[in-house]
Amino acid sequence: MPVLLDCLTIDATTTLRDAIDRIEDEPDAMHVVIRRIEYGDTYWYIRTVEDLRYGAEHWDDARVDSPLTNALDLHEYQSVNDFQAATGDDLSEEYGVLLRGSEVVGVLRSDDVTRSGPTTRGFSGAMLGVRAGSGASAAAARDTKRKPFSAYPELAAPERVDSKQAFQLEVGLSPKPVAGVAGGPITGVVPEEFEFELQVVADGFFYPDGSKAKLKVKREEYEHAKATVKLVAPEIAEGSSLQSMIEVLFIYEGNLCGRAMRAIGVGGAQVAAVPQPPVESSSSVSIPEDAAPDLTVTIHRGDEETRLLWTFITPFDVPERPVDPVPHPLNNESAKSFALNRVRQLSDWDRNALAPKKLIGIAEEISRTMPIQFWLVLDAIWEQKQEAGDPAPSLLIVSEDPYVPWELAATTKDFVKPERLDASKPPFLGAQLRVGRWIPPVSTPFGGEIPSLPPPSAAVVGDMVLFIGDYDALVSKQRPLPLAIEEGDKLASRHGAIRRQALLSDVTDLVNDTIVEDGDQVRVDAIHFACHGEVSDIPQHNGIVLSDQRVRLGADMISGSEIGSTSSPFVFINACQLGIETQGLDGNYGGLAGAFLDQGATGFISPLWSVEDGIAQEFAVDFYEEVYNKKRPVAEVMSELRSRFDMHSTKPRASYLAYVFYGHPELILSKS
Repeated sequence: MPVLLDCLTIDATTTLRDAIDRIEDEPDAMHVVIRRIEYGDTYWYIRTVEDLRYGAEHWDDARVDSPLTNALDLHEYQSVNDFQAATGDDLSEEYGVLLRGSEVVGVLRSDDVTRSGPTTRGFSGAMLGVRAGSGASAAAARDTKRKPFSAYPELAAPERVDSKQAFQLEVGLSPKPVAGVAGGPITGVVPEEFEFELQVVADGFFYPDGSKAKLKVKREEYEHAKATVKLVAPEIAEGSSLQSMIEVLFIYEGNLCGRAMRAIGVGGAQVAAVPQPPVESSSSVSIPEDAAPDLTVTIHRGDEETRLLWTFITPFDVPERPVDPVPHPLNNESAKSFALNRVRQLSDWDRNALAPKKLIGIAEEISRTMPIQFWLVLDAIWEQKQEAGDPAPSLLIVSEDPYVPWELAATTKDFVKPERLDASKPPFLGAQLRVGRWIPPVSTPFGGEIPSLPPPSAAVVGDMVLFIGDYDALVSKQRPLPLAIEEGDKLASRHGAIRRQALLSDVTDLVNDTIVEDGDQVRVDAIHFACHGEVSDIPQHNGIVLSDQRVRLGADMISGSEIGSTSSPFVFINACQLGIETQGLDGNYGGLAGAFLDQGATGFISPLWSVEDGIAQEFAVDFYEEVYNKKRPVAEVMSELRSRFDMHSTKPRASYLAYVFYGHPELILSKS
C-alpha cells in the first residue's frame, strides 16, 4: 500500500540561505522536494528540513549563498522518479514524487520501504521518512494517515423517466469508469475518513428534500460510500419529450474540485435514444491541499439559453446560502451585444468627467442580472471576515456565460452594505474583492476534461517571454506603440525576460513551442504580449495584431498550437479588447482566454476594452513588480490596480477597470 508524505516544494534556483528562511518553522522530519529544470527537462530531488539545516550549519557562506543546485551538488543520477496522480497506475511499490499536472502532491513511498529511503550523498544521513522522537508536529503525524486515493464517480439514475416522475439519483465511487458518466478519476491525498459535499444541478427538475448531500467515504472501503438525492422530473406536455443533463458538483472542504454528469430523458417511449457523454476523462476531480476561496460561484446555462443556474460554495457557515441551485434569467443575445458593444466602447469615456456615472450605470445593470441570493451570501461571508479582522472575501466565479463582465458589478448601497466597503476603493466588485474567474471543464472523448478544476493556486515561473508590437505605420498601417516598446524594455531588464518582436516568425516559434535562447530551448512559464488587439464580428479581425503582414494571432491558432505542451504558462495579453470572450461552435468559450486555459495556462489577464498606452504600461510594470518581487496574490494586486480609477477626478481613467483575470483568487506566482 503506498504512503504519501507531506512536503514543501522549493525551486533549485533558490539559495540555500533563502530555503532555510522558508523552512524556519517546519519540523526536522518534513520533506523538501527540490525541482531542478535543466535544458527543458525537470528533475526532482527529495531531502528533509534536517538535511538542509545541517548544510547551512556546516558549510561556508559562499556555498550557503549559492543556488541549491550548486550547494547540494545536484546531478541527474541523484534524481527520483515522478508519477502522475490521475493515471490509475499501481504505485504501491514506487518511490518518488507524486504530481497532479505540474504541481507536487507529496512524496510517494510504499509501506515496506525503509524509512531512510534511498541513500543520499554528502548529508548527515538524516532519514527521508517520519523520524520518531523528532518532536515532529502535526504535519509529521499526518504522514501516517494521509494516503493517495483515486476512484471514479458513479451516478446511478434511470435513463428515462416520465413527466413529473419521482426518482432517486445515487452517487458513489467506482474503481473503474462508469458507462454513461462523464467524469474522470477523483484523485488526491486524503485521511482515512473524509467526505464530499455534493451539489446536484438539473435544470427544470424539483428536489423534494433539497439538492445537496454528503458522501462520507472510508478510504479503504470507498466502494461502499453512497449518497442519494431525490428528484422529480419536470412537467411536459403529453406526447412530447425532453433531453436533459444531471450534473453533480464535488466539493471538498469548501473547494469546488470538479463535476460528473449523466444524461436523462423525460417523456414517452418514442423519445430518441439519450446520447451518452464520453465515458473516461483524466482529471475531472482533484482534491486540493490549499484552503478554498471564501466564496465560489458556479454559473450554469440551463436547458434554455436565457436561463442561468447559480450555485454557491463556501467554507463559511452561512445560513443565507441557498440549498438548491438558483435559476435566474439572462438573455444570451443581449449579453453578447452588451459585451461587444457597450462594454467595448467604454474606452471612449477615458478622461471624461461623466465616466464614473457611465460606469456605475453599467455596473448596476450587471448587479441586477445577479440573483439576490448572491448578495445575501456575500454579505454574510463579508461580515464574518470583518469580525475576524481579515481582508475582504476572495471570490472565484466559474461561469458558462462568456460575455458578462461580472467583475464590473456595482457594490453600491443597493447591493452591498456601506460598512462592508473600503471607501478608498471604487464601488466595483473587482476593486473591492479579490476576484478570479474560471471556465467550467469540457469533457474530451479520451483525454480528460479541459481546463483543470480547481485552478492552481501556486505556480513557479522560470522563463518569461515578451512579444512586443513594434509597428511601422507605413508598413503595417497600425498606429505605432512607443510605450509598448518601453514596456518591453522595462520588463526585460527588471525580470530577466526573453524579448521577441511580435512578428510572424517569432510567434510561430511560440505556437510550435520551439523558442530558443543562447542555443537552448526555452521552457516558457510566462507569456506577455504588448501589442494592438481587436475583437470584432468579422472573424479575420479578431486577435493580437502582429507587427508584420497584418496577421492576427487568434484563438483558433492558440487552440491548434503546442503552447502548454511542456509548461503551464501564465499569460498576460496587454492588447485592447482581448479580455472579451465569445462563444465557439460548441457553445463554449471561443476567445483567447478560453484557448489559453484549454492549453493548460495557469492564469490569463487582458483588458475588456481599449486602454490608454500609458495606463497599459503602468498596469503591466506595476503588476509584475507586486506579483514577482513582493510575492502578492495576483487577484489582490488586480484589485489594487483597478482601484486606481478615481471616482472624483475630473479626468478619470477608465482603463484601470478594463482588465479581467482568469485564475484562482489566491494564485501566487513564484519567480524562479
